[in-house]
Amino acid sequence: MEGYDIVTAKEGDRDSIAKFLRHSFYRYEPLNVCTGSDPDRPISAILPLRVLSEGKSLLAVSRNGRNILGVCLNGELKRNENAYSTEQNRLTDPNYSKIASFLEEVETRADIWKKSDDQSAILIYVLATDPASVGRGIGRVLMETTRDRARCEGYQSICILCSSHFSAKIARAMDMECVYSLPYSEYKDEDGNPVLKPSHPHTEMTVFVQKLSSQT
Repeated sequence: MEGYDIVTAKEGDRDSIAKFLRHSFYRYEPLNVCTGSDPDRPISAILPLRVLSEGKSLLAVSRNGRNILGVCLNGELKRNENAYSTEQNRLTDPNYSKIASFLEEVETRADIWKKSDDQSAILIYVLATDPASVGRGIGRVLMETTRDRARCEGYQSICILCSSHFSAKIARAMDMECVYSLPYSEYKDEDGNPVLKPSHPHTEMTVFVQKLSSQT
């Protein structure tokens, strides 16, 4: 089995990352699937790509072919800032906007700052691995490397919003604290009908935070 390296994602990788996300993330991500969203998003609708300029995102790349095997898009989140507060206003597709609006509400409800005096944190916007590489632990390595780098850069916490059962499983395995969860069945429209109905095993949206120390 070919090995891989974890490298810093560059702005010049934008097109390659967008292509990877269309093939390996948006086709499987629970919110995109259950809303019937087109996985072939135009690059202007892949809003998390904006954090590439911060230099905190990571790629898992094969050692021989240099193919992307995994992506972890990370950015700084400042205290009392909502990462998704304006995203739906920048999206013209109603399904994309619905997802962004939901993420904004979840982030607001979670209020990750309420138990902390931290002024900033690293937010993991997107965690994705090549379906052909599932089972190799690439997603966890990307998250652990994100945590290590965040600690080295002086951040005191990391955070991730998990729409998927599998990303939440990684967060729990890393001993991250679940600070908020919302069963999809409880997120309803004004008529009392569930807005989002992802397939099993994706039953809830979860928000995880981990405080960083020299031991974490």
